[in-house]
Amino acid sequence: MSRRAATALLVTLTACAQMRDPTGGPKDEIPPQLVQASPPSGTTGFTGGAITLRFDERIDLRKVRENLVVSPPLDTPPEVTRTGPREVRIDLPGPLLPHTTYVINLGQAVVDLTEGNAAEELMHVLSTGDAVDSLELTGLVRHAYTGAPEKAVQVLLHPEGDTAAFTTGRPRYIARSDAEGRFRLRYLAGGRYVLRALRDMNGNLRYDLPGEEIAFDPAGVVLPGDSAPHLLELYREPGLQAQVMDDRVLPEGALQVVFSKPVDSLRLRTLPVGQEGGPRPDWQLEWGGGRDTVLAWPSDTTLLHGVRVILRPDSAPADTVTYRRPPRPPFNLVLRAGGPGPEGVPLRASRPIDRMDPDRVVATGPGADSVRFMVERDTADRRLLWIRPLSGSRGSILLKPKAIHDLYSGWNDSTTVTLSAPDPATLGSLKLTFEGDPGVALIALLQDGQGRAVRRQPLQAGVRSVQWASLPPGTYSIRVVRDGNGNGRWDPGRWRAGLLPEAVLTHPEPVNVRAGWDLEVNWSLP
Repeated sequence: MSRRAATALLVTLTACAQMRDPTGGPKDEIPPQLVQASPPSGTTGFTGGAITLRFDERIDLRKVRENLVVSPPLDTPPEVTRTGPREVRIDLPGPLLPHTTYVINLGQAVVDLTEGNAAEELMHVLSTGDAVDSLELTGLVRHAYTGAPEKAVQVLLHPEGDTAAFTTGRPRYIARSDAEGRFRLRYLAGGRYVLRALRDMNGNLRYDLPGEEIAFDPAGVVLPGDSAPHLLELYREPGLQAQVMDDRVLPEGALQVVFSKPVDSLRLRTLPVGQEGGPRPDWQLEWGGGRDTVLAWPSDTTLLHGVRVILRPDSAPADTVTYRRPPRPPFNLVLRAGGPGPEGVPLRASRPIDRMDPDRVVATGPGADSVRFMVERDTADRRLLWIRPLSGSRGSILLKPKAIHDLYSGWNDSTTVTLSAPDPATLGSLKLTFEGDPGVALIALLQDGQGRAVRRQPLQAGVRSVQWASLPPGTYSIRVVRDGNGNGRWDPGRWRAGLLPEAVLTHPEPVNVRAGWDLEVNWSLP
């Protein structure tokens, strides 16, 4: 081989041998596995002390206080520490109750060191007696008004007859609802119990703060023998002053808050994130007709994800909710025209209006040159425009793209509005008839795809049908409130009086309203 050829080969081999970052293998998605426990789960005759758990890989601890549940609860919480790369130690303070089965649930507190995969079903069971109790109780926690599952709620089992336990004592057993609202109380002893749920704001497992949400089962629990799943409907008890009953962030970005009673004024303040004195949004308030519901529109949603918002209605004590920004709020502003009236045609925007370009609002169609109109913003409603015809003008008005801009810098698509009454063939109607319900008043609700009530009709006892006309085509959901006291509104429960929240039922199927169709729905209420 010539010297030139050898040199070329050396250069080629050198290039092939250049160092590169390793590509790695598949992502590790397997959580840590428990390989040894001392003493082992299921041990009887346990007298207290420490528990050691050993795993098959390097681990870390995450949010132990939020994940750890000990049932029955201890006066002093256990201390959980990582004592080695693969080892966790649980120190149980004494004394322990005699002849009692203890369940220590670490939830998702143990994760692998590299990917953060959480160990699942990490539950350790020990008995101070000569046997491990084996009974269990299951069920669901959901919001009493919305029906949505409620996660991270403490589910408590108190001995029957212990009337002070819920407010000043300790539960006998405890579990926590999961993301779907389900709970499972395991390793229970036989007996008669009272079942309750608590959104515990101060971590003491007692109902002792006015803002805490609760639920209770008035029937009680008898073990063994009680095997049917239990439903707990969470609510906040009303007080003399206005309280937050429900809060949620709508897809458009507004924080919707429902109060226990009408409110005259509301102050909102966001807690700082990171550095004190950082930017905070301003709020625009949009009140419902009864002033017990408000839409609070922040000036900038990007400052708020996961941020706590302090609400102070009237002179009531402050309440705190969390704003969680929608993952993909719609960019375009939606405009919906109402029916023409003496004042003109109302045009409602999906978000508060920031500015308007009158030059991009023009008459269109045959005879457009003779159409005269005005476009004005409503003086009280930031989401309302009026298109007012002049001198009896009839025809169509076109709002070109970017004619209307909202507070989040979105704008409308091309929208056409007719100055005369809409063609009935473009709208639909819905007749709703209830069957099989006892003689109580009802409140019928028709909700759009975002869960907002577009029609609401109180029905006196004995009246069992409602007709909703002139509905825009679309998919709706139907809900009904059993208005037991006939006051025309939903009422939460009163635990001390044994009164459950007024029942709210949701029709099992959505209804599809079509243009030009008269839809009839018969609903047999349970």
